[in-house]
Amino acid sequence: QAVSDFVHYRDMNGKPDSVQLDAVINYNVIANTLPPVVKRNVRLTPGAHNIITLETPQGNLQLTQNSSSSYKNGVVALIKKNNKLIHVQPVNTTQTYLTGTYDIELLTTPRQIFENIEIRSKATETIKLPAPGLVNINHNSEGYGSIYAIDKDGRQSWVFDLDHDQKRITVALQPGTYKIVFRADKAPGSKYTAVKKINILEGRSISINVFN
Repeated sequence: QAVSDFVHYRDMNGKPDSVQLDAVINYNVIANTLPPVVKRNVRLTPGAHNIITLETPQGNLQLTQNSSSSYKNGVVALIKKNNKLIHVQPVNTTQTYLTGTYDIELLTTPRQIFENIEIRSKATETIKLPAPGLVNINHNSEGYGSIYAIDKDGRQSWVFDLDHDQKRITVALQPGTYKIVFRADKAPGSKYTAVKKINILEGRSISINVFN
C-alpha cells in the first residue's frame, strides 16, 4: 500500500523541491519509470533534510508506420526486457524508457520482431515500419483457407486463417511474398485445393480471385 504519491517537480533552476514524510517508518521508494526503479528500506533521519538518490538514465523509443490504420485495430508493440513484458506502446508514438536493451514485437500481420534494440541516454531510437499493403481475396464460395508468409529461403509460415463464411475478405499485410491456400466446402477432395502466390508491395492494393 502506498503511503504517499508524488509527481516529480523541478523549479526554474532545475532544483527539485522537498516533501515532508514521517521518519518513524522505513520506506520503499519506487520511481515509476519504464521499467520501475526501486530503492528499498530507506531510513530517514528525523529533523534533517534527507536526499534519496535513484539512478534513472532514460532515452526514447519512437515507432512509426504510415497507413497503420489499414489494420482494423491499429498496431501496438510489445516492449520486453529479459523476456518480461514492460509496456504496450502504440505505433506512431514516442515513449521514454530506462537505458538498456529491449526486444520489440510489433503486432502487424505478420508480426515484426526487433531484438536487442538499445535505448541510449537522452537519445531517441526510431523504428520505422513500411506501410502495409492490402489484398482483396475473392473465392466465391464458403470454405477453408489460410495465408502463409514465404521468406527469402522459400520457407513458409502460417500468418492468417480466412473466415470460413466470408466469400470476400480484405487483409492488411506487411510487404513480402505470401501464399493463399484454399479449399471450398463443395470441393470433393483435398486435391481440389487452390493455391495462389502473391507479392505485397508497400502501400499498394491487389485483388485476387482464388480460382482463376
